[in-house]
Amino acid sequence: MAFCPFFIRSLVVTSFVVLSYGCSSVTSDNINLDCNDRYTRCASKVDAVDMKQFKEPQAVSKAPKVSSGASESSQAKIAVSPVLFGFDEGAAVGLDLNDVVVFLNSFPNASLTLHGYTDPIGSDDYNMALSYRRADYIRERLLMSGVSKQQIFVKPHGENNLLVSAPEEPLASRDSLKSMYARNRRVEFEFKVSNASTLSN
Repeated sequence: MAFCPFFIRSLVVTSFVVLSYGCSSVTSDNINLDCNDRYTRCASKVDAVDMKQFKEPQAVSKAPKVSSGASESSQAKIAVSPVLFGFDEGAAVGLDLNDVVVFLNSFPNASLTLHGYTDPIGSDDYNMALSYRRADYIRERLLMSGVSKQQIFVKPHGENNLLVSAPEEPLASRDSLKSMYARNRRVEFEFKVSNASTLSN
């Protein structure tokens, strides 16, 4: 077999670049070189690759964004229904204060005033004391759940601020009157955060 002085007579090249006189661009993947040619064929020029475009993906935080200028009052939102009590009762059944506990622990600068109320049955002095017992009962439950005592205040109102007023005509029985006054026997929640306040609905 005869050999070319410089190259093999026929050589298949997939990709290479040679700097030489009269180098021409070739688009085909298979290139035939002829030793009789006075030039060397080369692969087409490959543009330089900017490695900056291959960036590793950054971790995306799922935490909600809060603007740096936002105050606690703009972020603090809570709706708590009043706690209702039975007639002449200072404790409530089925009490769930978890949302209140979470809110106060999340906003240590927030404060809560517990407003206690009664119905109009009984003397003013007795009802004032009873309304305090009701509000203080809620306070003690919150303290037991880990809320700071500096955040909670108690304010008794007795039979003032009635939601259901006395009927114009006497009812048939005392039990009917107790049932009608049920919404008056309550404790309402008033929250204050950075000069903003919200009452229980």
